[in-house]
Amino acid sequence: MQPPPMQRLTEYADGDRYAYDMGLCADFAQVDTDQDASWYGIWACPARLVVFTFCAGDCSTVKCDTTSEFRA
Repeated sequence: MQPPPMQRLTEYADGDRYAYDMGLCADFAQVDTDQDASWYGIWACPARLVVFTFCAGDCSTVKCDTTSEFRA
């Protein structure tokens, strides 16, 4: 039997990613990549196994079920 897929919430938000640099909960950390720009950013919360991505207004929140999924 397959485990249920990770929970994913998507929504759209006007603006740029900088609102999330200070606006996310204190337990989120910015994940730096070579693609970071005003239209793209990733933040992660290892304690809750949550990853948040902003890409040109498209926001995606993924709740991982295991630490292995979170690391991947």
